[in-house]
Amino acid sequence: MLKPDIRYTNPQHHRRTKHIDIRYHFIRTEQEQGVVSVEYIPSDKQPADMLTKALSSPRHLKCRQMLRMNVDPVGSEGVLK
Repeated sequence: MLKPDIRYTNPQHHRRTKHIDIRYHFIRTEQEQGVVSVEYIPSDKQPADMLTKALSSPRHLKCRQMLRMNVDPVGSEGVLK
């Protein structure tokens, strides 16, 4: 038995998501026409992971370096005398 597509069984849901359908089909058409290209980027080369995932310290450092967010270390001795 096949389940009917949610867009057709729930018209309210379709009205709320119609903009997603339009954007998806636009991007897909642009890709098919060669206007944009989509390529796979492995996770180890994906600096945006830093913004969306909990990372180990070495992985966090690598993402910071890829985003050129290198911060000079601050001395722990302080500046007051």
